Amino acid sequence: MIVRAQIAQFESTATAPAVPPPKMTQFECLMTLYNSTQGKGWVGYRKRGWGKPDVALGTWDGVTVDKANRVVQLGLNVSGLKGTKNHLPV
Repeated sequence: MIVRAQIAQFESTATAPAVPPPKMTQFECLMTLYNSTQGKGWVGYRKRGWGKPDVALGTWDGVTVDKANRVVQLGLNVSGLKGTKNHLPV
């Protein structure tokens, strides 16, 4: 399970220390996770809402948001993710 601190860490990509890392939106972060873990191959019912920018993140399967609509938890343990964290731009 991914928690808030890990989401915050995932919101930017690693670059050289002299250059501030570019910020990513929560949508971009989640889509990077989706694409990096072969999201198109996830178990069908576990990918509802993913990749649709007009759908609220809190309605995406496995995504929990707080009252401010910030992603605070991911529950994707039965989605069929493939890959490792090394595939993510953290």
